[in-house]
Amino acid sequence: MFNPFVHWIEAKGAYAPWLFLALFLVASFLMLWRLEAMSKSGFEGTILGTLVMPYCSGLGNILFAFILGHKGGPGADVMTNSLVNNVTNMTLVLGLPAVFWRMSVLPAQKKNGKPGSKAHELNRLSLLLTLLAVLFFTGAVWALVEKAN
Repeated sequence: MFNPFVHWIEAKGAYAPWLFLALFLVASFLMLWRLEAMSKSGFEGTILGTLVMPYCSGLGNILFAFILGHKGGPGADVMTNSLVNNVTNMTLVLGLPAVFWRMSVLPAQKKNGKPGSKAHELNRLSLLLTLLAVLFFTGAVWALVEKAN
C-alpha cells in the first residue's frame, strides 16, 4: 500500500531525505495536535502518558519489527533498535530538557512539609507502575533468551 508512495519520494533524488523529514514533522505535529485536543477534552496527562503515548512513540519500533519479521530479518536487530530507542528517549528526550531548561521534576514543597497534591501522587504511582512494567518485561526477555540458549 505504501510502496508506491515511498518509491515516489525516493525518485525525487537529493530531495528525498528532506521530503521524508517533512513527512515526519507533519505526522509529529498532527499527533501532538490531537493529543493536546484529547488533553483539553478531559483526558488527564497521566492517562495520555501511560496509555496513548507509548503506542504513538513506539510506532517506529513496531513498524521496524513488522518489516524485519516480514522479510525474515534477525530478531537481534529489533531488540537493539528497541533498547537504543528507549535509552535515547529516557536520557535525551526526558533528561536534557530537565537539565537545560530547568524543568520542574518534583512538585514544590508545601509549607507544612508535605510534598505535592493528589495529582503528584497519581503521577508517582504511574511512574512506579511503568518502572515495574519495565522490570517485568526485561525479566521476561532475559528468561526467553536463557531458555533459547
